[in-house]
Amino acid sequence: RSPSRGLGDVYKRQIYRSLILNENKLNNYYSGEIEVLYETETSDAELTSKIKALEAKKTQSIKENCKNHKKRMKDLL
Repeated sequence: RSPSRGLGDVYKRQIYRSLILNENKLNNYYSGEIEVLYETETSDAELTSKIKALEAKKTQSIKENCKNHKKRMKDLL
């Protein structure tokens, strides 16, 4: 019989999975928002500006997501 893993390992894997799932949700959300912009905006300049703003918002959301998960991992140690 193999030795059992500690709960810390289990929690770390759960946090890691949660990080990946949240990042995928964020990517899907912002991809959908960009698709809506392509369907509704007529001006290239306005479209470009709004896409850049969404990309910045997405980047910030992913950074916050990573920061929160990093804190949860640190709390386990």
